[in-house]
Amino acid sequence: MDGAPILVPVLLRARPNPFVAQTEIAFVLPADARAELKVFDVHGRLVRSLVQGPQQAGTHRISWDGMDGRGRAARSGVYFAKLTVGAVTLTERILLLR
Repeated sequence: MDGAPILVPVLLRARPNPFVAQTEIAFVLPADARAELKVFDVHGRLVRSLVQGPQQAGTHRISWDGMDGRGRAARSGVYFAKLTVGAVTLTERILLLR
């Protein structure tokens, strides 16, 4: 970030992207809020819920290991990390390579 105050939630780029084993998805909250960070496939199906519930203001870094909610390896392809905070929804495209 460039030092300017954060007024709205921000979803940062996943790193690394594309990824093979694990990627980190980061987001910034300007104030304490309920947040949801979920991963969806290209068909809009929920793959895994990474964050769901109250979060403190500040930067959050969440790892995704390419597994679905049942502990199975997701297939290679494009996925979307979707951050929802109140009425704000932000999306980041992620490429998983197996």
